[in-house]
Formats: sequence, C-alpha cells, structure tokens
Amino acid sequence: MAHDKTGPRTFVETALIVREDRFPWLRSNQPVSGSDTVDQLSCLHQTLLKQRSHAQRQQRTLSQ
Repeated sequence: MAHDKTGPRTFVETALIVREDRFPWLRSNQPVSGSDTVDQLSCLHQTLLKQRSHAQRQQRTLSQ
C-alpha cells in the first residue's frame, strides 16, 4: 500500500486506502475495462485470503 501510517487503522481507513491503491480509476472520468476490473478484484481477493490465512496461522501459533 502506498500510504504508510504508524499504529492500527480502522476498517474504514484500510478500505479507503485499498480502494485508492487498487482502483485509482474510480476518481477519473475515463472509460474502464471490465476485464481489467475483474482481474484487479480477483488479485485483491487472493491477497486478502493469503493475509487472513497468515494471520490465522500466527494466532494459532501464539495460542499454543
């Protein structure tokens, strides 16, 4: 992510940062490719799944 901030973020702050980083075209008036949008959403979904599974593994390790 392009925005660096120390300390924890709220869900809304994180969502806005992800939206700005992943979908900069939302602010523009230029036409958007549907296939590019699907590819970006798919990539984002995979990244979030990996982060969640990594966090779950860490939590399991800490609780043992």
